[in-house]
Amino acid sequence: MLKNNLRKIPFPFLGYVFMLLGFLGLGSFVFALAIRSGWTLTLCALTVAAFASCVGCFYVRAWQISTRVGGRGWTLNNDPFVDGHGIPPGCPSGNSPTGGSRL
Repeated sequence: MLKNNLRKIPFPFLGYVFMLLGFLGLGSFVFALAIRSGWTLTLCALTVAAFASCVGCFYVRAWQISTRVGGRGWTLNNDPFVDGHGIPPGCPSGNSPTGGSRL
């Protein structure tokens, strides 16, 4: 149950959001250092947590792609924006924008 629900969460998108929050926190942290604010340690902790969450989201996504799905063998591409043959929806068959062929 939990494994099925975890597959529905868009972890790469969350990773990018956490990365943006990390950079926002980094800028705020540097600003707090410059003005010698009392929020410096708090902003440092939030920045580290945001970047750690970013890395964690990408790690979970890599784990999802590399694990077996329902005994059907290895699923190497499990992105919602690419069909099972590695071709994005809407592209004519065989004309992958990356130049690859159907797997």
